[in-house]
Amino acid sequence: MPLRRIAAAALALVPAACGASPPADAGADHAQGATAARGPGSAAHLPGDILRALGTDEAVLACAAGVRDGVSRFAPDWVTASRPDFDGDGRADWLVAGAHACLQRGGLPLRWGYLDHGDARERVLRAPATAEVELLPAMHAGLHDLRLQGAAGDHDAQARWTFDGSRYGPSRQEGTAGTAAASGLATVAGALDWRRGGDGFALRRDGGTIATLGPAEPAEYVLPPQLLFRSEEPVAGWDEVLVLQESFPGNACNGGPLWVVALDRDGGQRADGPLDFCGGAAPAIRANASGLEIVVPGGPRNRVRGEVPAERWHWRGEGLRPGPL
Repeated sequence: MPLRRIAAAALALVPAACGASPPADAGADHAQGATAARGPGSAAHLPGDILRALGTDEAVLACAAGVRDGVSRFAPDWVTASRPDFDGDGRADWLVAGAHACLQRGGLPLRWGYLDHGDARERVLRAPATAEVELLPAMHAGLHDLRLQGAAGDHDAQARWTFDGSRYGPSRQEGTAGTAAASGLATVAGALDWRRGGDGFALRRDGGTIATLGPAEPAEYVLPPQLLFRSEEPVAGWDEVLVLQESFPGNACNGGPLWVVALDRDGGQRADGPLDFCGGAAPAIRANASGLEIVVPGGPRNRVRGEVPAERWHWRGEGLRPGPL
């Protein structure tokens, strides 16, 4: 299921660095009992540095009700807060949810997460409108993985986000850039690898090309495709389905065309794409036995009033199609 990566949000606020630990092995995905922001909590005691940062957030400044005469109208009651422990150090951190219409999309709150260093806060999360955020036992770079539930207004949609040492983003397994074959990706059909060629990156299995991803660009302008999603159960009759994204250095919106790659243990394979995605909030992907659905969230238009509507795409084993699954 083709999915698009999130647009990079403005970087975090307070000049306090949090020590990055080496990535931990991914553990079981059972909730550890710390479910963040299922319901609203008081924001009356939010630290001043968080309130100041939220007052100049792009969601506030882009909202007609968020600014008057060039001054932010943000107020503490525009948000609610809960206190998860992102890094497991015993100190409660901050998860903030939008309560005002300017900070919601489709009735669901936008999310911000901050590590609390005692004398300062560090923003590590800016997430799209989501019904629920759940901490998972597995950790990357010293912070718990997150499960975002109900993104893009679809309550069944889930997305896993991981910390990369500076901020959270959609979970992805990146290939290793190089002029020859990148490191292999284990699948039910054997190892996949990428090889840079004259037409882009060839996605290969057992030396044979499944698809060519990306345009013919100089080597320094193209990176190996990213793995955005892997099915845990058979989908549309295929044993395993992957969602890959083309990648380019310096892409400010973390965008890139999406591909669906389907594999069988007996050697069957197909690739469908590309699905163009020019940036924005992280798509929500869900899969079941009949197929995949990708929801690309909408959001405010850039510098003009109104919103871009969400888009739904589905895949049932025979190409990508617009509309719900």
